[in-house]
Amino acid sequence: MKNELVKSLTFAASVIALACGGQVNCRAQNVFYSSGDNSIYEVAPGGSVTTYATGLNAPYGLAFNSSGDLFAANYGDGTISEITPDGTVTTFATGLGAPIGIAIDRSGNLFVSDNVYGDIVKITPEGTVTPFASSGLTDPISLAFNSNGDLFAADIEENCISEIAPDGTVTTFATGFSEPYGLTGDDSGDLFEADIGGGAINEIDPAGTVTPYATDVPGGIMLTFQPTPEPSTLALAGLGTVAGLLFLGRRQ
Repeated sequence: MKNELVKSLTFAASVIALACGGQVNCRAQNVFYSSGDNSIYEVAPGGSVTTYATGLNAPYGLAFNSSGDLFAANYGDGTISEITPDGTVTTFATGLGAPIGIAIDRSGNLFVSDNVYGDIVKITPEGTVTPFASSGLTDPISLAFNSNGDLFAADIEENCISEIAPDGTVTTFATGFSEPYGLTGDDSGDLFEADIGGGAINEIDPAGTVTPYATDVPGGIMLTFQPTPEPSTLALAGLGTVAGLLFLGRRQ
């Protein structure tokens, strides 16, 4: 088990999703989380929490693009918000059902899972929304790209991780989970999945082999890595210097 590399962020019952931000060359990047009070908060390496953006509508999934802009999936009104580094919020895309998960590819395209329609849409950097994948999905929640640029979805109803090809074809990548919710990838191509039902974090290698990564993490819903190119200098919970620290958002 690798529990020593997992840092739990248990702020309140309303913690929804996590994202890591900051400039590429930062040695210690801040963590951002969306909340049930329609706000997004920023957590500094020392643990201090400040309000980053307000006025959203039940924000769930969060993702940064390469320019440092943060995108939030507003579950409450079917929109995607864009938040600039100074905290300015604008509507980026509309017309979705109940967007919940979000991931951004290397070209700046957004991929969003919809909790109403059980599908995934693609949104270009200009804000154009087109259907991307539906057949083979039941209730996709979190989305994540691996280091090769492949897209994956945690399907909470099917208890599986699905892989979505560039043409939108869906195949089952890994099974045996218990209400998979959070999903993220590391630099080596592995995926990490947070099991709501199992109270665990599982690691999935590029071949689809599942191994336990951390146990006894009830309430864990969202995952994200601190994406630093150098070993992190974050000192959290006495961990000292840790490379590739994995953050877990939890509900009390």
